[in-house]
Formats: sequence, C-alpha cells, structure tokens
Amino acid sequence: MLEGRVALCAGAGRGVGAEVAKLMAANGAKVVVNDPGASGSGEGTDGTPAQEIVEQIKAAGGEAVSNYGSVAKFDDCLAMVQQAREAFGGLHIVFNAAGILRDKMFHNMFPEDWQAVIDVHLTGHFNINRAAVNLFREQNYGRIIMVSSTSGLLGNIGQCNYGAAKFGIVALARIVAMENASKGIIVNVICPSACSTPGGAASEEPPRCDRSALRLSRFRAGRRCQRPGLSPARRRVVALRAYAAGADGAPPGWLDPGNAGRDRDPGTGSAIHPPRQPRRPPGPADGVSSPAVNLW
Repeated sequence: MLEGRVALCAGAGRGVGAEVAKLMAANGAKVVVNDPGASGSGEGTDGTPAQEIVEQIKAAGGEAVSNYGSVAKFDDCLAMVQQAREAFGGLHIVFNAAGILRDKMFHNMFPEDWQAVIDVHLTGHFNINRAAVNLFREQNYGRIIMVSSTSGLLGNIGQCNYGAAKFGIVALARIVAMENASKGIIVNVICPSACSTPGGAASEEPPRCDRSALRLSRFRAGRRCQRPGLSPARRRVVALRAYAAGADGAPPGWLDPGNAGRDRDPGTGSAIHPPRQPRRPPGPADGVSSPAVNLW
C-alpha cells in the first residue's frame, strides 16, 4: 500500500503515534520515527522511546530511523524533513501525534501552562507541516495527517489549553487543504477520544468508554436536529438552540469538510444555510451620506 513512500511520524515513541508508525512501516513505508522522549507534561528528553520503535520496525523487516527533535521548534522540524530526504531519498507523508498535557481548570491555569500546550500541539502542527509543504508542492504530492481530539470538538473540563489547540488544528487543516489541493496535497484530521480499560490490555472486561460514547452520541444528535416538517431555516435554528443548551453537538455542517458549510435538504436538495452575500455599507447611491463612524 505504501511501498516507495517515506513517512515522517512525530510523537511516535509511544501511544497512537508509535502504532501508526509501525502500521505504516508494515505497509511498506520507510519511516522517520520522531520523539524527544519528554514527559507527559513536556519536561526532559529521552531517546529510548523513539529508538525502541525503530528497532521494532526493523525487527519486523521494515526500514526506519530515529529523530529526537521537538515539533515546537521550527529548526528541528526542518531537520526532520532533511533527515528523511538524506536517509530515504524523499518525503511523502507527515503524521503528527506529538503532544503534552497540562490540565488545569481555567481559573487555576498559569500562562506558561497555556503556552506550553499551544506550542506543542497547535504551533507544532504548523512547524512540521510548514517544513514539509514546499517539498510536497514541488513534487505535486503530499499527505498530511493532523491529530485533533474530541476535547477540541466537544470540549472537556480542565483542558481549555488542550481543547483550544486541538480545535485550532481543525481550522489549520481545512485552510491548508484549501490552499494546496491543486498541488496534489491531501490533508486529513483524526480525532481520537481516550477511554480507560480496567485491568490493562489483557483484560476481558469491556472498555469504560461511557463518557466518550455519551459525548459522541450528543454530537451526532446535534447534527440530526432536523424534525420532519421544519423549514430549512427553522432546522438551523433548532440545531443552534440545541448546541446553545449544552447538547455538546455542533450544528449541522460545522465539521463536515465535504459540504463546505452548505447542508442540503434531503427532499429538495437546496442549501439549508447558503453562504451569505457580503454586506455593503450604504452610500450616495442609496441617498445616504457617508457616516461619521463606519460600522462596517
């Protein structure tokens, strides 16, 4: 599937990133495994996690090299891209699962806790993909996989820094995709949601994902706020009210990249909320002199 492709996997020393790196290698890709080995809060460094994943990939017959840079530093990201080109002759895929957590309630959060999480998650996604995008544009091919979270899409108590960064990644992905579609570059976002499994991986008990499942069900319910007989405009109002009432569900069309914000009525095919026409300030043609204060 990925024969002849080179992938840069950041945050791949543990967790989701490690499994994605091994999966790409198993499917034929040559992989740069990046992980500075920092703690969960972003402190310290350790080359062991990245090197262990490299050794596992090689033991399974794949090709990989390790990298210990930080996505929070643009120069480190440039070095990652250069290492991929020198080690394997190019770069085609960027996957970034690098992240840290500094969870606190908003009223207890210090500026450094906010900034550290933004730097790794949101700025890190800018840095690593900005380092690679011009190469992708030159070769008319690139695959970018960003990692958001349900904490960004739906919110989660104690994670205003993490949630803000993760929702920002969604906007970043949309815009990067729009700007580079003509250059053969595809951008996707995955949104994992954590759940705990009692007894560890070997346990036969079902995962305790009740909270996550509830949030996702509410999200889907918000998208289905379209009772029969409602006009398109009324359906939009119902969805917005459900969202404002705390249903955790985004109004229809907010997160679906396929319709670019224009849901379609299943009966008529017409747009439920078509794009608005730009407002024009009144002027001499309307018999109105220029206002002293321009409100537009």
